[in-house]
Amino acid sequence: MDGNTASPRWNPRCCQKGVVLARRFYGDRRVNGAFIRKGWKEWVDKGFPRDPKTGAAPKENMSRGWDGWVKVPHETAYKYHAKALENIARAYSGDEGKRRLLAQGYDPDMVNAIGGAGTRVMKHRGGMAKQGELRIFGAPRFGNSLALLDHHVRGVPPEEAKGSGTWDS
Repeated sequence: MDGNTASPRWNPRCCQKGVVLARRFYGDRRVNGAFIRKGWKEWVDKGFPRDPKTGAAPKENMSRGWDGWVKVPHETAYKYHAKALENIARAYSGDEGKRRLLAQGYDPDMVNAIGGAGTRVMKHRGGMAKQGELRIFGAPRFGNSLALLDHHVRGVPPEEAKGSGTWDS
């Protein structure tokens, strides 16, 4: 009505520094499918073996940034994610979890703040491209929903169950 027209800068409505993301969205090098790090998958498949003294995962399975990838169906990726969340919650709950965290060098005040709930050691943060909506909607809701896992793992009443925290920039 006022004679205004769309500018060529309309595409794809990302931040000004990320206007080239259209190439990534539709490019031939786009990641299609679900992938799991090879070493981490091997660790899960072995049943999450941990160091008996500290409870830490084996370093050879935690080569983030250097490890290869295994393509899996999305349903498999969901199952691995669920297994990992439950394992972390179980490994770091109660007195045994407290002992493991202290053996790994965590500050005693931080360990006490967890309140015996392994779900409290999980921290979530969206990647920079999705930081806005994940920070506001997704990560806090997911963290809060982990109280359901805490209720399942520790067997506490729902009003005593604890979710996780969220990192923010």
